[in-house]
Amino acid sequence: MSQESLRQSGIIYGVTIYWLTIAGCVMVLLGSLLALGFGWTVMPVNEQLSVLMQGNALTLSHRIDSGDMLIQLGLGVAIFAIVPAILIGVPRLWRSGFRLIALCGCVNVVLIIGAFVVCYVGL
Repeated sequence: MSQESLRQSGIIYGVTIYWLTIAGCVMVLLGSLLALGFGWTVMPVNEQLSVLMQGNALTLSHRIDSGDMLIQLGLGVAIFAIVPAILIGVPRLWRSGFRLIALCGCVNVVLIIGAFVVCYVGL
């Protein structure tokens, strides 16, 4: 069980999450610019705000060609960034003898993917 291998796994994990989170943030910013700045949205922003302020649920059609969808996609990428990071780090942890940590990582991946399936496919 090498501490160097554990350190390298942590670096790989962190760098993967870092860059995928940045990519997701750029997508959210671009989607916000398109939706708010250029009006490329399914429902005008002022109507969205009034619906929310009345306490009603905001239901938008999930069209690919809108800034709203780009915002949702960016949030999904930023949140889901942990999955590839874990999957990249798990083999090195397993080979280094940190099998319990690797196994916990695999369980986390299954739980995260399950949550995404329930949330997005269930819609």
